[in-house]
Amino acid sequence: MFLLLLPLLLLCAAVAAAVAAYQTLHAKQLLLSFLPALPILPIEPFQLTSFALSLLLVFRTNSSYGRWNEGRRRFGRITTTCRDICRQVR
Repeated sequence: MFLLLLPLLLLCAAVAAAVAAYQTLHAKQLLLSFLPALPILPIEPFQLTSFALSLLLVFRTNSSYGRWNEGRRRFGRITTTCRDICRQVR
Protein backbone atom coordinates (compact mmCIF):
# COMPACT_ATOMS: atom_id res chain seq x y z
CA MET A 1 0.00 0.00 0.00
CA PHE A 2 2.79 2.42 0.87
CA LEU A 3 4.54 1.77 -2.43
CA LEU A 4 1.39 2.78 -4.29
CA LEU A 5 1.26 6.10 -2.44
CA LEU A 6 4.97 6.85 -2.66
CA PRO A 7 4.95 8.48 -6.12
CA LEU A 8 2.04 10.76 -5.19
CA LEU A 9 3.69 11.63 -1.89
CA LEU A 10 6.95 12.49 -3.62
CA LEU A 11 5.12 14.60 -6.21
CA CYS A 12 3.29 16.52 -3.48
CA ALA A 13 6.56 17.10 -1.59
CA ALA A 14 8.32 18.26 -4.77
CA VAL A 15 5.55 20.75 -5.62
CA ALA A 16 5.55 22.08 -2.05
CA ALA A 17 9.34 22.48 -2.12
CA ALA A 18 9.18 24.24 -5.49
CA VAL A 19 6.51 26.68 -4.27
CA ALA A 20 8.48 27.39 -1.08
CA ALA A 21 11.70 27.94 -3.05
CA TYR A 22 9.93 30.25 -5.53
CA GLN A 23 8.38 32.28 -2.72
CA THR A 24 11.71 32.54 -0.88
CA LEU A 25 13.58 33.61 -4.01
CA HIS A 26 10.89 36.19 -4.83
CA ALA A 27 11.01 37.60 -1.28
CA LYS A 28 14.79 38.03 -1.56
CA GLN A 29 14.32 39.59 -5.02
CA LEU A 30 16.53 37.03 -6.72
CA LEU A 31 14.02 36.27 -9.48
CA LEU A 32 13.59 38.12 -12.74
CA SER A 33 11.39 41.17 -12.48
CA PHE A 34 8.69 39.92 -14.87
CA LEU A 35 7.94 36.83 -12.76
CA PRO A 36 4.85 37.51 -10.61
CA ALA A 37 4.65 36.97 -6.89
CA LEU A 38 2.44 34.17 -5.64
CA PRO A 39 -0.80 35.39 -4.11
CA ILE A 40 -0.94 35.23 -0.32
CA LEU A 41 -4.16 33.60 0.83
CA PRO A 42 -5.99 34.85 3.91
CA ILE A 43 -5.99 32.39 6.80
CA GLU A 44 -9.57 32.99 7.97
CA PRO A 45 -11.25 30.47 5.61
CA PHE A 46 -8.86 27.76 6.81
CA GLN A 47 -9.48 28.63 10.44
CA LEU A 48 -13.25 28.60 9.99
CA THR A 49 -13.40 25.29 8.16
CA SER A 50 -10.81 23.40 10.21
CA PHE A 51 -13.26 22.71 13.05
CA ALA A 52 -15.84 21.16 10.71
CA LEU A 53 -13.14 19.16 8.97
CA SER A 54 -11.84 17.81 12.28
CA LEU A 55 -15.34 16.72 13.30
CA LEU A 56 -15.83 15.01 9.96
CA LEU A 57 -12.52 13.19 10.40
CA VAL A 58 -13.47 12.04 13.91
CA PHE A 59 -16.86 10.75 12.76
CA ARG A 60 -15.28 8.87 9.86
CA THR A 61 -12.70 7.34 12.19
CA ASN A 62 -15.39 6.27 14.67
CA SER A 63 -17.58 4.76 11.98
CA SER A 64 -14.67 2.87 10.41
CA TYR A 65 -13.68 1.54 13.84
CA GLY A 66 -17.28 0.44 14.37
CA ARG A 67 -17.27 -1.45 11.07
CA TRP A 68 -13.92 -3.07 11.92
CA ASN A 69 -15.15 -4.07 15.38
CA GLU A 70 -18.37 -5.55 13.95
CA GLY A 71 -16.33 -7.56 11.43
CA ARG A 72 -14.03 -8.77 14.19
CA ARG A 73 -16.98 -9.93 16.28
CA ARG A 74 -18.60 -11.73 13.36
CA PHE A 75 -15.34 -13.42 12.45
CA GLY A 76 -15.01 -14.53 16.07
CA ARG A 77 -18.50 -16.03 15.96
CA ILE A 78 -17.68 -17.85 12.72
CA THR A 79 -14.49 -19.23 14.25
CA THR A 80 -16.36 -20.38 17.37
CA THR A 81 -19.08 -22.03 15.28
CA CYS A 82 -16.48 -23.83 13.14
CA ARG A 83 -14.75 -25.11 16.27
CA ASP A 84 -18.07 -26.33 17.69
CA ILE A 85 -18.86 -28.17 14.44
CA CYS A 86 -15.41 -29.78 14.41
CA ARG A 87 -15.87 -30.89 18.02
CA GLN A 88 -19.24 -32.42 17.23
CA VAL A 89 -17.84 -34.30 14.22
CA ARG A 90 -15.24 -36.07 16.37
